[in-house]
Amino acid sequence: MDIEWVSGVAFVVMFVGYNLVYFRYTKIYPKKTQKGRQNIYREYWIENVLKGERGMVAVQQIRNMTTITTFLASSTLIFMGVAVSYARGSLPGLQDYYDYKLYALIGIIALAFFNFLFTLRTANEITILIESSPSKIEELEGIPAVEYLTKKTNQAFLHHTFGMRCLYYSIPLFFWFFSPVVFVALTVVITAGIAKFLDF
Repeated sequence: MDIEWVSGVAFVVMFVGYNLVYFRYTKIYPKKTQKGRQNIYREYWIENVLKGERGMVAVQQIRNMTTITTFLASSTLIFMGVAVSYARGSLPGLQDYYDYKLYALIGIIALAFFNFLFTLRTANEITILIESSPSKIEELEGIPAVEYLTKKTNQAFLHHTFGMRCLYYSIPLFFWFFSPVVFVALTVVITAGIAKFLDF
């Protein structure tokens, strides 16, 4: 079996498989993962913000996140241009699966970019909703304001997480042009690193 094909399948299994299992596990056992605990913390944060009428403080904190996300989104586009230019100009176009490797690299960086955009969009919604009337939110959305705002906030951070993970996994994809063995090895290292230092 072709090693290039096998390495590509291994990448998909680790990238998609691990993240699907992790977020499913987080949903079932939220207190056992970093993501689940952060979601719980944000719910109490929203509750305290609404009780203490500290909407402006919350807006400022959210704007800090949007500043970072804006920088990441811009950097992602630059990274895409540099990676594609280097791949096309410096690497042989006749190597096995060259086009698929290039499309995969462009695709994962584009996915990161759009997730950062979704983060910004949701964060901007939150800055308006946080200063809105809790009773009106409950009336229109059919759920308590704390629950609705927590859902929106967690959604923003989820997109940010997806965006960051796409950037992490774009690194081994770039090395796929050089060696499928290095490609798989880096994918394993990044997956293990994410699991150990970020997820649990």
